[in-house]
Amino acid sequence: MSFSKNLVGRLVHALTSQGAATEFLNIYNVATAGTAEASKAIVLSALKGVSGITSITSLGPASLRVGGLAYSNTAASTTIGNTGGAETLFSLSYDIPANTLAAGTKVRVRYAGFGVTGVGSDTFAHKLYIGGSGGTALITSATAVLATNATFTGESELICRTAGATGTFVAFGTYKQSSAEGTMTVKDDIVASTTINTTAAQTVAVTGTWNSNNANSVRLDILFVEIV
Repeated sequence: MSFSKNLVGRLVHALTSQGAATEFLNIYNVATAGTAEASKAIVLSALKGVSGITSITSLGPASLRVGGLAYSNTAASTTIGNTGGAETLFSLSYDIPANTLAAGTKVRVRYAGFGVTGVGSDTFAHKLYIGGSGGTALITSATAVLATNATFTGESELICRTAGATGTFVAFGTYKQSSAEGTMTVKDDIVASTTINTTAAQTVAVTGTWNSNNANSVRLDILFVEIV
């Protein structure tokens, strides 16, 4: 017995009036909503589920894409301090899902933070990566004094040129860093065509490095990722 004979009847009438073939109409004659049937349309149950599917095959890199605002943090990162020259990941990051990047996909990343505590002439540097800290640096700042409440920001736009295990991308970005309130250094970074595996997830992450083990600390307050 079909899940809704009345619905099927009305659907048959609507489609036959448009000249639809009988084979096409049979696709919609599903016995039970929420249960998969061979050569039939999938109709979700009242709980928006479906059972009995043996397998689903991806339609390729463009089949599952994240679009628009993909990530925006809702809380500040934990602080980074006393690294003594060791590059350290901030706790905020975003994993671009596998097969999201396709030829022509653009990724825009923006981040910003500030010195919670700056000690004397100690310096700080920050980097933006795709592929985690072992991946490709999209922005690499110079080292500079980062006083208490002094800020650092960065913005990069990445365009995927080709997709696949040996896909490619190019990127252009700008970063700013103040040594104290009212001062600012602005520089650009460019990444020439570089290999990227678009079939694997790619982590967008920011790192920070203090040059000493003094009581310095810094945090990341903003990280957002847009994909179009």
